[in-house]
Amino acid sequence: MACIQAMEMLKQGASANDAVECAVAVLEDAPITNAGVGSNLNRAGLVECDAAIMCSSPDAFGAVGAVSAICNPIKAANAILKCQAGGPDSHGLVPPMMMVGEGADSWAQKHGIATNYNTRHKITEKTLSKYAEYMDRISSSCDSTTQADKDQDSLMDTVGAVCIDSNGAISAGVSSGGIALKYPGRVGE
Repeated sequence: MACIQAMEMLKQGASANDAVECAVAVLEDAPITNAGVGSNLNRAGLVECDAAIMCSSPDAFGAVGAVSAICNPIKAANAILKCQAGGPDSHGLVPPMMMVGEGADSWAQKHGIATNYNTRHKITEKTLSKYAEYMDRISSSCDSTTQADKDQDSLMDTVGAVCIDSNGAISAGVSSGGIALKYPGRVGE
């Protein structure tokens, strides 16, 4: 579905950037991926996501890290890219290239990016179950490198897309919920 939607946008003349944002947002909304809804939980039992996007035209980059309230982190990353590509504002202030945590959540909300401050909005029954299983393993072991650190599904943590538009511009984007039981505030992208 992500590829189909991005291809349709490109056929209609959309930029590579917007097509990448669309494709990654579809993956963030799919609870079967570890990006956005269905992401791994950190050690505090919360979802914190990272996303980044870069493009060749304009030559720019935008990213968010350790965000909880932003519904689609890739959308915030793309909005940051667009602000950053515009250069300094009329007061000479340089726009952000990357934002993290609550500051990124607040910036996104002020810039019209959908947010949800209910900390459970990205948690699924599956991720809650895995979290409980991993926490049980940790509490029954003195060794901090448990089987949870080695399980493949706890390590699978990034989705992404690459697009080339009709003008030859290339864009790449990624989004991740991070590894299971990561430390709160850890940025992995």
